Amino acid sequence: MAITFDDAAQKRLLEALGLPDDESNPETVLLAVEDAVTTPVDPAVAAAAGATIPIDIVKYEELKAAAAQGATIAAAAAKREREQKITDAIREGRLAPANADKWRTLLEQSPEAAKVLASMPVTIPVTEIGHSDPGTDGAAEEPTGWIR
Repeated sequence: MAITFDDAAQKRLLEALGLPDDESNPETVLLAVEDAVTTPVDPAVAAAAGATIPIDIVKYEELKAAAAQGATIAAAAAKREREQKITDAIREGRLAPANADKWRTLLEQSPEAAKVLASMPVTIPVTEIGHSDPGTDGAAEEPTGWIR
């Protein structure tokens, strides 16, 4: 079985293979065709060229499910990180617990709000400021005569 090409088809084939228009060696053309067919396609190069890559439908569905699962995990991690920032701010006295919901919304809408939250000064005392214990410095010890 012989395959013949007219001049226009031969020119298109040579252009598609990246060979010069005057290439007449069939072995060179055959090697270029084999190389084009057997060389794996780099996905990044194909995407940059606007090409598509055929994929098995089962593998495609697996990839979609894995991507959805990854997105869910990333969203949960981001939420956990936001909650930790709010908890830390409350614990350190930079944020009142009553304002936590407001800051949850702000952090969801703009990750830059975390910088503001971290830079807020301590305005709510979270450590003991005063007490009624006279301590052990001896200044307010009871006289021993009172105890019988």
